[in-house]
Amino acid sequence: MNKLYIGNLSSTVTAADIHELFGERKLSIGQVLLKSGYAFVDCPDENAAIKVIETLSGKVELHGKVIEVDYSVPKKQSVSPVRILVSSGVLCAVCQVFVEFILVEIECELMSIPKCE
Repeated sequence: MNKLYIGNLSSTVTAADIHELFGERKLSIGQVLLKSGYAFVDCPDENAAIKVIETLSGKVELHGKVIEVDYSVPKKQSVSPVRILVSSGVLCAVCQVFVEFILVEIECELMSIPKCE
């Protein structure tokens, strides 16, 4: 993983400021994606990423704020429940089709569908 998260950035920090900060310390980075209060940077390899974290995280101030640097972690995606209406057939036969792929919860509301035994 070579993408790093840089947090606790002042709202006045620019991508040029980040490139300058890294350049002054001879740290290699590629693209900088700047957001409000944080940024993402690409490192050329794992060793460069480790060096950046060890050199900067919690140790360097940029525009009056001590920055935090760590590996970028993708957001967890929320999962919405899916409802499947079974109008006829055997309920367990339907569940067997889907159980390999998802967690199946069965809600029984006035079901007249035969259940497996």
